[in-house]
Amino acid sequence: MEKAIVEFCMLNIGNGSRKAKELLERDPNIEIKTFGCLHKCSTCFRGCYAFVNDEIVTGDTPEQLVENIYLSLTGIVL
Repeated sequence: MEKAIVEFCMLNIGNGSRKAKELLERDPNIEIKTFGCLHKCSTCFRGCYAFVNDEIVTGDTPEQLVENIYLSLTGIVL
C-alpha cells in the first residue's frame, strides 16, 4: 500500500499544527513532509492546515485537523 503524503508548512507548525504533525508521525502509513512555506498564507492565518495528497485539509484545532486528515484519506469519521 502506498503511503499517504501529508505536507506541513513550518509557519503553520509554529502557529498550532505541531501537535497534529506529532500525532501523524506515529502512523506508519503516512509520510510527513515539512516545507518552509506552502504559499497558502490566508489559510495558514485562519488555523491549522496541511496538504493531504495535494488537497488542503483544515481544522480549528490540531486534533480536528488530524480527524479531518483521516476523514479525507478514508472517508470514515473517527
